[in-house]
Amino acid sequence: MPKYCLTFSGEITTGSIIAEVKNNFKKKFNLTEVQLEHVFSGKTIILKKDLTQQEILLFATIIDEIGGICYIEAMEKANQLPPSITRDRRFSQRRKNINDRRRNLRNGIFSERRFKHDRRKDL
Repeated sequence: MPKYCLTFSGEITTGSIIAEVKNNFKKKFNLTEVQLEHVFSGKTIILKKDLTQQEILLFATIIDEIGGICYIEAMEKANQLPPSITRDRRFSQRRKNINDRRRNLRNGIFSERRFKHDRRKDL
């Protein structure tokens, strides 16, 4: 099931007064003055995320009634590596080598490179 997010950048509909829109936003969403100034700063912010289509349309109509212009965007699937990285053998082999070295150092076993280096010092 696709998820959506609702973004807002402080735009208002034509014919609306900015003071009224801000006041309605403050009342409808229980915002403080600091939060209200952040919402109307001109930067694009995410108001709501991880919502279904019905939930996002509900919030969009509320903001439209208030006098603001919001945008609905489809959310990308998060925390997924690109397929090229997950299949890359070098990436997984390198990660395995690093983990093996860490495990050996924690268990008191020196890596082979360090052991050879110490032996050369004695000669």
